[in-house]
Amino acid sequence: MNNKKDLLILAIDESFVDKNQDWLEQNKAHILKSRQINSWWAKISFYIEENEIIPLSKFLRVLSELNYEKVQTISAPGQFNVLGDTVKIYPILENAVYQISFFGNYIEKITKLPPLKSINEQEQKRIFERKITQLYLNRLEKGDYIVHLDHGIGIFNRFVFLKGKKYFEIKYAKGDTLFVPFELSEKLSPYIGFSKPIIYRLGGSLWFKTKKKVKDEVEKLAKELLNKYARRAIAKRKPFGPDDEWQKNFESKFEFELTLDQRQALEDIKKDLSSKKYMDRLLCGDVGFGKTEIAFCIAHKAILEGYQVVLLAPTMILADQHFRRAKNRFKNTGVNIEILSRAVPKAKQREVLQNLSSGKIDFLIGTHRVLSEDVKFKNLGLLIIDEEQKFGVKQKEKLRHWRGAIDLLSLSATPIPRTLHLALSGIWKISNILTPPLGKKKTETFIAPYDIKKIKEAIKFELARKGQIYYLYNQIFKLDFKKKELEKLVPGIKIATLHAKMPEIEIIKTLHSFEEKKYNLLLATTIIENGLDLPEVNTLIVEQAQKLGLAQMHQIRGRIGRKDIQSFAYFFYKKEGLTMQAKKRLQYIKRFQELGDGYYIALKDLEIRGAGNILGKEQSGYMSAVGINLYSQLLKEAIESLTEEGFSHF
Repeated sequence: MNNKKDLLILAIDESFVDKNQDWLEQNKAHILKSRQINSWWAKISFYIEENEIIPLSKFLRVLSELNYEKVQTISAPGQFNVLGDTVKIYPILENAVYQISFFGNYIEKITKLPPLKSINEQEQKRIFERKITQLYLNRLEKGDYIVHLDHGIGIFNRFVFLKGKKYFEIKYAKGDTLFVPFELSEKLSPYIGFSKPIIYRLGGSLWFKTKKKVKDEVEKLAKELLNKYARRAIAKRKPFGPDDEWQKNFESKFEFELTLDQRQALEDIKKDLSSKKYMDRLLCGDVGFGKTEIAFCIAHKAILEGYQVVLLAPTMILADQHFRRAKNRFKNTGVNIEILSRAVPKAKQREVLQNLSSGKIDFLIGTHRVLSEDVKFKNLGLLIIDEEQKFGVKQKEKLRHWRGAIDLLSLSATPIPRTLHLALSGIWKISNILTPPLGKKKTETFIAPYDIKKIKEAIKFELARKGQIYYLYNQIFKLDFKKKELEKLVPGIKIATLHAKMPEIEIIKTLHSFEEKKYNLLLATTIIENGLDLPEVNTLIVEQAQKLGLAQMHQIRGRIGRKDIQSFAYFFYKKEGLTMQAKKRLQYIKRFQELGDGYYIALKDLEIRGAGNILGKEQSGYMSAVGINLYSQLLKEAIESLTEEGFSHF
């Protein structure tokens, strides 16, 4: 045994699935600092020291909130037990059990005990993944869909205790009921799918036929994926060198401190670039979690290596936003940056094309206009794609052609499900940014029936603190009427309107005027969902929120709260005709408002669409048929099987 003066305990959470003890030791100081200024870190970690005053009852409550399991005998990470005033705990990412001795209301001693048994990193990870799945299963609510590996998709009814044992009670078609012992929960997984699944009877053959059909399709997909990425792996290029002083100086100029996930993603990408193989990495992160900064750092590094870089965005608004941010971020670096979209005047487009082909432009930012035949690069080395799934079929064909001999970094706000991430990890490099930026505050979210008095109060509050407001009203032909109504409600307010049918140049002009604070309020349709990142806008008002999708509401809410100022989102709905589905969406947007909750919103609404976009639209149907967890498991098994068989990649 040896004494330890302190202990950092991390929660059983998705964020730590791919981490290990070395990562914890390297980042402990950073985590402790983050706990003081970031509510997300304070929520998913706990720090104790000897002689600290804390009642035993509170400590045990915290362990429960961190999802630790109370057991008689500790055998794996994520467990603890209590005997009198002594708590023994096996923290995740640690290799030992710790004994915490209490004396009254303070911690008298923290002791590291001798190892129980050797658990290697792979075994720790497997245990951790199983605990995450069990955590989801424990949170099942009546009416949730659930997948049994052998019996198919059913409807969870309740937990029952029969002869002292815990069972899942699952309902199937025609009143069939299945009781599954909790110790056999490895057969179960929460159903995550975009469409309402088909519920079969127990004992029939339809589930087996469905699973067989999906398995055949998955094996075909696995071969295509292995071939695709293996062909790309043949191509070679000169490895990028280590960071020089110019690169270090550029990265040091970022106005915020990088989060642990951002730093890890940056290291992973640089490691890719240091090899002779072309990079193909997907960077996922919630709205406002810093994907763009990582992309800019890598763009700068590629430019120092002598390459041209292009950042491709799906909308003109997003491209313009990236362009203005890049001009500011690359200021005084000597990097020549231009934008190319249909909103750019024809004469300017011709100038950009000429300078691009001659190599005078280092960094081009643009829309699908960049994919036109007249666009020629002198030495393109890095392609950054923001939200590739939002490009059309023709654009994706051109992108596939480009992929041949350049490095590729794809950005997405759609989180990759853990199970799919595991399935693809052998062939596809993925980095997830799950931790929110330091100092970022959650957006306080309010759900209420339409109330003109509350709207007036919200607007006047924001104006009083010299801020700006987004007002989402998704009816183009009524925008002028709504503008007059708001001007009458709050005399003196300056309102700009924005919608997708305006001329492109007018859209950009309006946004620039709003950013320059010529207006207090931007009255807009869902056009504000993509790309707007204005730090002075910290109040969002949404009218008729019941008509929006859950992911839409989350994306729109992500447009505010970009600074350390408290932001407020108001989702007003119409009582009449409110459907059960709309009511659930509103409940979820209220429930999931903590920092980092975008991942859990994705589990409810985005994953099938996100996964379908990554693997191909045709895969969405197969994923819906069995649920993304089982689909991913089948894909992982197929990839492993083909690899073990020595599947010919070339």
